[in-house]
Amino acid sequence: MAFRGSLAELPLTDILQLVAVSSKTGVITLHNADARGEIHIDKGRISHATSGPLAGEQAFFELARWLAGEFEFTQDAQVASRTIETSNTNLLLEAARQIDEWKLLAKKIGSTRMVLIFEPNASSSISLTPQEWAIVTRVDERRNIDEIAAALGHSVFETCKVVHGLLTSRVLALREDLRQLPLDRVRRLSGVEQDRLALEIHRVAAELLEEQHRSPDLDGALRLYRAEYESGRTFDALLDLVREAEKSVSGILGPHQARAFLDRVVLLLGGGESERISSAATRPLAPAVRPPEPSSPPSEPLAWMALPPLDLAKVRRRLAELTYQGLGPEGEVHVLRIERAKRAEELLKVATASRDLLRKIGKEEVAGAIEAELSLLA
Repeated sequence: MAFRGSLAELPLTDILQLVAVSSKTGVITLHNADARGEIHIDKGRISHATSGPLAGEQAFFELARWLAGEFEFTQDAQVASRTIETSNTNLLLEAARQIDEWKLLAKKIGSTRMVLIFEPNASSSISLTPQEWAIVTRVDERRNIDEIAAALGHSVFETCKVVHGLLTSRVLALREDLRQLPLDRVRRLSGVEQDRLALEIHRVAAELLEEQHRSPDLDGALRLYRAEYESGRTFDALLDLVREAEKSVSGILGPHQARAFLDRVVLLLGGGESERISSAATRPLAPAVRPPEPSSPPSEPLAWMALPPLDLAKVRRRLAELTYQGLGPEGEVHVLRIERAKRAEELLKVATASRDLLRKIGKEEVAGAIEAELSLLA
């Protein structure tokens, strides 16, 4: 038996309780964008977990902070050797404590993509713990917190706890890391296009947060953006909006969702086109029109075949927008698969899966619009 769904609708704690009550054995697979994790259950008890390079309890706590994404429980799947001895109740209590603690850490560490640098005015007489020393020795003023955590083989949460102390004692400071953002493309956009892009970035963040909280900080970020935009500082205003929106998502949903948000922003910024950054909700769901089929095989190529070749990039954008419109933030993994499809055959496959999912959840109108787009790829 297998069951699947959205973490936004059925939190991980509820899933674990359902499995525990029935004493089932199997594997819960979680994924969101490119991130993936597993929680192994042995007769109702959590026995093992993996998340990226992490395993055991650290991996479980990392996954427990996921408030969005998709899950699938496969009953009687082979479970790995036990690496977790703590009871389910104590694991969930500790996970809840860490979620609350992260909200405090996020006040000083707004983003785990910030680069650690040495504080110029640091005291020379500070003594460091082994955990602090391990981080300090890996600071090269180029790697961000995520990269240092990966180098140490530690969870981002545990790394941030130590980093928070180093920031408080003014041994280290943070510098923004904009390596992922294609800033040259953004600069080439017109002011109107940058404004549309800003509204789309705000919408993505708001949809991520609406399942949990309404963030006044996010609304304030949009008001600040508008003031900067009207003063002529469009480019700087856009970057400030990205910073503040990421901080809001990180403070409420945790570092994983902040990274997922930033990945989405990178995709939006990477397009460099007004069509890509227009809200899908403002576009009518019009079916695509195909040329009429000939009544008999022609001896010469049909006139319509001489038209310019299919614009695969445009079809890809349209399919991604429709998928996001139908599935919302929890459908990010499907959106990313579509946007990363390079060939028509690959795009047809992943978009068909999105269409089928939309039909299963009753979004027939959007599924029909995707079907129309798919006809262009047939």
